[in-house]
Amino acid sequence: MTDRCDIVAVTGHPTGAVHAIMAKEALERAAAERGRSIRVEVQTPKGTVDKLSHDEIEAARAVIIAADIDVDTTRFADKPIVGAGISSALSTPAAGALIDRAWSLAEGLEPAEDVARDFVSPDSVFIAEGFGNRDDLLDFISRSAVALGYATDAATLKTAFLKREAEGTTGMMDGFAVPHAKSPTVRRAAVLVVRDDEGVDGWQTMDGLPVTVAIALLIPEGGEESLHLRLLSRVAEALMDEDFRAEVKVAGDSATIAEAINERLG
Repeated sequence: MTDRCDIVAVTGHPTGAVHAIMAKEALERAAAERGRSIRVEVQTPKGTVDKLSHDEIEAARAVIIAADIDVDTTRFADKPIVGAGISSALSTPAAGALIDRAWSLAEGLEPAEDVARDFVSPDSVFIAEGFGNRDDLLDFISRSAVALGYATDAATLKTAFLKREAEGTTGMMDGFAVPHAKSPTVRRAAVLVVRDDEGVDGWQTMDGLPVTVAIALLIPEGGEESLHLRLLSRVAEALMDEDFRAEVKVAGDSATIAEAINERLG
């Protein structure tokens, strides 16, 4: 009888087996750290190593595709799938982030569809809270992240936000700021949005204007770095669009703001 495994995975690289094998080892280490069982298939230009059986796939709760090649996913029908590239090799922390996300999908803690498409929920958008300064707003974001289940300790998260601000302001232009924090207290990547129409002082914005909209990014420590950079890049790109900025600043409800941001993150 085939041993049941929690997660099955496929790795692969177009130029050879080295990156794929390194990804396999990283996934196995990260799974062991979490007490999860995993079986990893390696696809190389010369063939497949450790091919997954039908029974193993059927028994698994989730699937990880860590590959820079096209992988046929039809055999994983009805299984939640998490994907990532391995061009720069997959570190153990990044592999752990993939396993955490895959298991969250398996447990129904995240929707199985593209996470970026529905990254921001209306519950994560707050309008007209009336904050006195930047630190008050960051404190509110940190406490809200805990209340929503995105983080476990508000004080630790706020410290991470302030540390990032000390390295360089996240204030942008036209009333926007993009505070972001990477911390072990963050359970999973998330985006929170706070709009204060009166303006929040204490942020060193590029044009000297107070912040009216803060789009906060929360990233688990050791989480997938590419996700962090992709979110930052897409938010920055969105803020270059005057229509996007105007929509977020005048929208009358949280759902409209969430939808506008999700369209840019997807």
